[in-house]
Amino acid sequence: MTHKTKTGTVQRIDGPTARVRVDEERRHPLYEKQYPVSKSFVVHVPGAPEVSVGDTVLITETRPVSKRKRWALTQVLTRATLLEEIEEQ
Repeated sequence: MTHKTKTGTVQRIDGPTARVRVDEERRHPLYEKQYPVSKSFVVHVPGAPEVSVGDTVLITETRPVSKRKRWALTQVLTRATLLEEIEEQ
């Protein structure tokens, strides 16, 4: 059985839990116009890797960890650039 995966942006971090927003575009069935839709997922962060707000991450569906956590962080795809790093350059 393959698990679903989604790519999103970290919005908030609270210990071993993160909130990830996944953006996607849907097409209207009648008018066929594309429109943006976003959804937030409560994600388990195992082992507390270096994750910060703004990072783009890959999440995978897992067994329920708690009441609302059904997803786990799999991989950090891109790091967020901090304002301090930009000012140093």
